[in-house]
Amino acid sequence: LVSKGTNAWTIVPQLGTYARYAMLWKVLYTLKDAADRGRLDGTTFIELNFLSAGVLAIMSAAAGIASPVGGVALSLSIFSALTGISSIRNKKQS
Repeated sequence: LVSKGTNAWTIVPQLGTYARYAMLWKVLYTLKDAADRGRLDGTTFIELNFLSAGVLAIMSAAAGIASPVGGVALSLSIFSALTGISSIRNKKQS
Protein backbone atom coordinates (compact mmCIF):
# COMPACT_ATOMS: atom_id res chain seq x y z
CA LEU A 1 0.00 0.00 0.00
CA VAL A 2 2.78 2.41 0.86
CA SER A 3 6.04 2.47 -1.03
CA LYS A 4 8.99 4.81 -1.07
CA GLY A 5 8.05 8.13 -2.60
CA THR A 6 4.29 7.57 -2.36
CA ASN A 7 2.26 10.70 -1.81
CA ALA A 8 -0.02 10.38 1.22
CA TRP A 9 -2.98 11.81 -0.70
CA THR A 10 -2.92 8.92 -3.16
CA ILE A 11 -3.46 6.47 -0.30
CA VAL A 12 -6.52 8.19 1.19
CA PRO A 13 -9.06 6.94 -1.43
CA GLN A 14 -7.80 3.36 -0.98
CA LEU A 15 -8.14 3.62 2.79
CA GLY A 16 -11.70 4.91 2.36
CA THR A 17 -12.55 1.87 0.25
CA TYR A 18 -11.08 -0.51 2.82
CA ALA A 19 -12.94 1.30 5.61
CA ARG A 20 -16.26 0.79 3.80
CA TYR A 21 -15.58 -2.91 3.38
CA ALA A 22 -14.60 -3.19 7.04
CA MET A 23 -17.86 -1.54 8.09
CA LEU A 24 -19.89 -3.87 5.84
CA TRP A 25 -18.19 -6.95 7.31
CA LYS A 26 -18.87 -5.67 10.84
CA VAL A 27 -22.57 -5.33 9.98
CA LEU A 28 -22.62 -8.82 8.46
CA TYR A 29 -20.90 -10.28 11.52
CA THR A 30 -23.45 -8.57 13.77
CA LEU A 31 -26.24 -10.14 11.73
CA LYS A 32 -24.56 -13.55 11.94
CA ASP A 33 -24.30 -13.20 15.72
CA ALA A 34 -27.97 -12.18 15.93
CA ALA A 35 -28.92 -15.21 13.83
CA ASP A 36 -26.93 -17.50 16.14
CA ARG A 37 -28.86 -16.10 19.11
CA GLY A 38 -32.25 -16.22 17.35
CA ARG A 39 -32.75 -12.45 17.56
CA LEU A 40 -33.20 -11.48 13.90
CA ASP A 41 -36.78 -10.39 14.58
CA GLY A 42 -35.58 -7.20 16.26
CA THR A 43 -36.17 -3.94 14.41
CA THR A 44 -32.47 -3.05 14.33
CA PHE A 45 -31.53 -6.38 12.77
CA ILE A 46 -34.32 -6.13 10.20
CA GLU A 47 -33.03 -2.70 9.19
CA LEU A 48 -29.45 -4.00 9.06
CA ASN A 49 -30.59 -6.83 6.77
CA PHE A 50 -32.14 -4.39 4.31
CA LEU A 51 -29.17 -2.02 4.56
CA SER A 52 -26.72 -4.80 3.79
CA ALA A 53 -28.96 -6.04 0.94
CA GLY A 54 -28.87 -2.58 -0.62
CA VAL A 55 -25.12 -2.15 -0.23
CA LEU A 56 -24.44 -5.61 -1.65
CA ALA A 57 -26.77 -4.94 -4.59
CA ILE A 58 -24.86 -1.75 -5.37
CA MET A 59 -21.56 -3.64 -5.10
CA SER A 60 -22.93 -6.29 -7.46
CA ALA A 61 -23.99 -3.69 -10.01
CA ALA A 62 -20.63 -1.92 -9.78
CA ALA A 63 -18.62 -5.13 -10.19
CA GLY A 64 -20.88 -6.54 -12.88
CA ILE A 65 -23.28 -9.37 -12.18
CA ALA A 66 -21.42 -11.73 -14.52
CA SER A 67 -18.15 -11.36 -12.59
CA PRO A 68 -17.45 -13.69 -9.64
CA VAL A 69 -17.47 -10.82 -7.13
CA GLY A 70 -20.69 -9.41 -8.58
CA GLY A 71 -22.38 -12.81 -8.51
CA VAL A 72 -21.46 -13.44 -4.89
CA ALA A 73 -22.55 -9.93 -3.89
CA LEU A 74 -25.87 -10.40 -5.69
CA SER A 75 -26.46 -13.76 -3.99
CA LEU A 76 -25.72 -12.28 -0.56
CA SER A 77 -27.96 -9.31 -1.35
CA ILE A 78 -30.90 -11.56 -2.19
CA PHE A 79 -30.25 -13.68 0.90
CA SER A 80 -30.15 -10.59 3.14
CA ALA A 81 -33.36 -9.19 1.66
CA LEU A 82 -35.19 -12.51 2.09
CA THR A 83 -33.95 -12.79 5.67
CA GLY A 84 -35.31 -9.30 6.37
CA ILE A 85 -38.69 -10.20 4.86
CA SER A 86 -38.79 -13.44 6.85
CA SER A 87 -37.99 -11.54 10.05
CA ILE A 88 -40.81 -9.09 9.40
CA ARG A 89 -43.26 -11.99 8.91
CA ASN A 90 -42.09 -13.68 12.11
CA LYS A 91 -42.40 -10.43 14.04
CA LYS A 92 -45.98 -9.88 12.83
CA GLN A 93 -46.98 -13.43 13.79
CA SER A 94 -45.75 -13.09 17.38
